[in-house]
Amino acid sequence: KALLCSSLFLLITACEPSRPSEKYGQALIAGDYNAATTKLVGFRKTNGQDVNLGGVQGYRMYWEATIECTSDRACCISWDKNGGGQASDGSAPCIKSVKKGETYTRSGKIYFEKSEKGWSPKIDPRSEQ
Repeated sequence: KALLCSSLFLLITACEPSRPSEKYGQALIAGDYNAATTKLVGFRKTNGQDVNLGGVQGYRMYWEATIECTSDRACCISWDKNGGGQASDGSAPCIKSVKKGETYTRSGKIYFEKSEKGWSPKIDPRSEQ
């Protein structure tokens, strides 16, 4: 019975990723930019770093994304207070204005904390360029 439990434990922990995947980061960023006026057309992880945040295992993913304006009007690119790629309520200043079909590049960091249920993301909007 002990051998069965040990084997099952090893199998479960072996299947859990030791770090968040690039696809996971891409899905998070796509959620911010796939909207009525913009869409994510490219994403890549540029670096990563294991971190310890007050005794909590964490991971910092650095990323770069290419976003396309899909609106008939110019897209006002901003970073809203909730971490989204575009402020719909005008609460954030316009960083850049791009026309329909044009793309622009953003980069930033996503912090992940390890918990019992896996990796929990926290996007850091201050890291945006």
